[in-house]
Amino acid sequence: MDRSDVIEYETQRADLDRIDTEVTGAEIVQIGDKQKWIWAEEELETESERKKYTVEQLRALPKEEIDSILRHDKVLEGDDEKWGTEWCTADAGLWVCMRCGHPDYSKKKPYQCMSAACNGRKGVWQQNPEILYKFQPIDMPRQDTLQNIYMDLLEVMETYLSMSNKIYNEILALWCLGTWKFHKFRTYPFIFFKGEIGSGKTTALEVLGDLSYHSKTLVCPTPAVVSRYCNEADVAILLDEANTSFDRKTEKGNEMYSIFMSGYKKGQEYARAKQGQDEGVVERKVYTPKAYAATTTFEPALQSRSIEVFMTTEKPAGEVDNRAEDMFRDLRSRMLWWHFSRNDFIYPKMRLDGRVKEVWNPLCVMATQVGRSIEPLINYAQQDKIKMEEELKMSPKGRMVSVLISYVDDAIEMASLAEVASRYSNEMTPRRVGYILKSIDIERRRREDARYVIFNERTKDQIERLRRVYKL
Repeated sequence: MDRSDVIEYETQRADLDRIDTEVTGAEIVQIGDKQKWIWAEEELETESERKKYTVEQLRALPKEEIDSILRHDKVLEGDDEKWGTEWCTADAGLWVCMRCGHPDYSKKKPYQCMSAACNGRKGVWQQNPEILYKFQPIDMPRQDTLQNIYMDLLEVMETYLSMSNKIYNEILALWCLGTWKFHKFRTYPFIFFKGEIGSGKTTALEVLGDLSYHSKTLVCPTPAVVSRYCNEADVAILLDEANTSFDRKTEKGNEMYSIFMSGYKKGQEYARAKQGQDEGVVERKVYTPKAYAATTTFEPALQSRSIEVFMTTEKPAGEVDNRAEDMFRDLRSRMLWWHFSRNDFIYPKMRLDGRVKEVWNPLCVMATQVGRSIEPLINYAQQDKIKMEEELKMSPKGRMVSVLISYVDDAIEMASLAEVASRYSNEMTPRRVGYILKSIDIERRRREDARYVIFNERTKDQIERLRRVYKL
């Protein structure tokens, strides 16, 4: 058979009540010694199908009874609906649009490309016999309760990671479980593993990589690689050695920072000019789960979207070995079943607001789904908010705002950068003051042989705004 025209596929009964059509496409699973595409299809089963009439039985029925069956099928709705679901599998052979790289899982060669880039125009298709992106091996979906899956995830975190607070085990278990349904959330928090060298940050990223949906653990990747992973395969990006990747002094660092900032909220896109062309831009969806590890902190804007997890140098209870890998693989097959199944999410009321609510909402929703109380998460989030506000005040920008407020309170109309530096600290230099003032949008003016801050109405308004931002 000509493999360029059709992909043969087989079906078998699924254990799903209903499929989640919003988040599920084709996935790669291991069946025996072969990797195959799998997806779920469902149809409404009619009353006559449920009774399993044979042709001979239907012919023997009176016409009135047959008409009654057909009328009942036509108006079948509400609680009387019964849906049948099947797993469909096919050998690896998806279609790829040569214009934009968008994959299509059709049995026959598609005509239109429905990606955002092509927007329905005729596609130039090539059948790729291999998997577009390879992830951790996963078996056929296996049914289990969400509570059992969560408890096993919690055991993994407690066994293989050493962290400074027990609540981190719950946070990471909920975060991993939520990545299999991250499309359901408007925002998804970053996980920031922080600790000294040898504290197990890389191991933590690897464990998350074994248990998260479509994950890749990367070290110093290019921004193009990360944006393509996110746009084309919904990859959860797990970034090690983030100190280098987020170096804002380099063009690469600025791009990576922009991707992470854009990839926190659904609907935001990362746009770049088309390479080698004077016109046109390329827009990529970069909203996916993300985690990163480093020994230092980053800018407040990035940290406000992150949940910090502090690692310790204590030896964990268990070591990731072949037995652990087998357990991780089994967990992935159970979470894939949950990924395919339809769930009605419960959104609990939380004593949080603003950015803090955005960050913690997905985890609180997941905790509700598995029957856990959200109070420990809420209490920790509130404490974490207070801690972050204190850190913000003590940051270089926060301390600079405090210095500027003191000038306003003293009714001083003008101060040189050298004077500001001396009021800030003995180690501060005028050049460094200039960099910080520029980053918080405070105007500087050159007069004679020095630069000054002029405390006019515009500057005072900006300082007042910064006072509210830094809670001073």
